[in-house]
Amino acid sequence: MLTAVLTTGLVAFTVVVLVWPLELPAAFTGSRAAYTLSQVVPLLIVIGIGFAFYALGAPTREQDREVPELTSTSG
Repeated sequence: MLTAVLTTGLVAFTVVVLVWPLELPAAFTGSRAAYTLSQVVPLLIVIGIGFAFYALGAPTREQDREVPELTSTSG
């Protein structure tokens, strides 16, 4: 449990620092909106791809839930 909390916290911290840094990189000086978009758009694309794969995996997950009936072979 502790590992999950620490990992989630580290990922959340990393996303916040990447999207809203204290200082903008030199190429984006004076243009926070452009920098934020350059970070948020790829992040949203990756999240969208993740949701697409999750949706595509729904039939497989449904098959995994079905429990086959046990039949007796002894007569």
